Amino acid sequence: MHVIRKYLLVITILAGPLLSKAQELSNIQDLNPRNFNMDFSNYDRGTALFCAELSNLVYDSSEKGKKILNNLKTQYPSENIQYEYVIDNSRKLQVLLLGCKDFVIIAFRGTVKKEIINLITDVKYWNYGNDSTDKGPYKYIPPSYGGFRKMTMRLINKDSLFENLANFIPKCNPTVLKEDFPVFMTGHSLGSALAQLLIKPLEANHFKFMGLYNFAPPLTVSYRVNSEMRKQYESRTFDIVNHKDYVARFGQSYRKHFGKFCRICDNHLIYREPDKYYSFTFLQRFRVLQYHDIENYIHPIKDTVNSNENIVKRSGKECNCFCE
Repeated sequence: MHVIRKYLLVITILAGPLLSKAQELSNIQDLNPRNFNMDFSNYDRGTALFCAELSNLVYDSSEKGKKILNNLKTQYPSENIQYEYVIDNSRKLQVLLLGCKDFVIIAFRGTVKKEIINLITDVKYWNYGNDSTDKGPYKYIPPSYGGFRKMTMRLINKDSLFENLANFIPKCNPTVLKEDFPVFMTGHSLGSALAQLLIKPLEANHFKFMGLYNFAPPLTVSYRVNSEMRKQYESRTFDIVNHKDYVARFGQSYRKHFGKFCRICDNHLIYREPDKYYSFTFLQRFRVLQYHDIENYIHPIKDTVNSNENIVKRSGKECNCFCE
């Protein structure tokens, strides 16, 4: 009965109207490549905002979304900004490659309400690992939810993500080999799960993985390999969770986040803290959708009260928003 209740709650969350479309990009300067700090050793507000806005923009591959990207190219001509979508209509996967002369970042779209295949993927929560028949990059995908793994395998095989990336990098900078060109990733919800599972396959294909910002990241990687992932990638990965966002805590008995953990408190202050799980009050259960919406990640990150310096000052202190 407990498992059934969890299923129903996850479906309710992921089918919510707040996930059905991207929010407006309020300021194109948020995607200025000069604001992107390629040093991921510490949280950086400009980089987090860049990644959050891109995780939002990847939801929209319409002419409206492309217009924003074309305006970005016009606004910063010296950066040689390039973009390309990888779209799998049969499985409703959508990826945005955005690059400039110095780096490329891969953004993965999260769950879309109208795409029932996304919802089916999200609730396939039984665990899958590798076996002796796995070949090539498949064998590098960490054990995880069956749905997430199937989507990851499809991106690699059917959608030729790595081939697309290899052809995309010379458009950004023809003077740099793909093995030497910095590659970053980002995503919201389902998108952040796919990004987590693609780190090792990306490196196995001789790309230079440099860092990842996750927003509302599901607990994706099983305990069995979590310590290994943490050892290798914690220094380059940020897991940002909005207060008590349930999607980012479902399955904590079997999986853990492996990145540096940041929580957006109910008062919109951002804290660096250990990855903790807090129970909902009765009224908070009706705000689950609000916690998960990408817009409610972007707004606190944009707020100047969450400058790099202020977050450092708060680190290690108890967050008062959990005294409810």
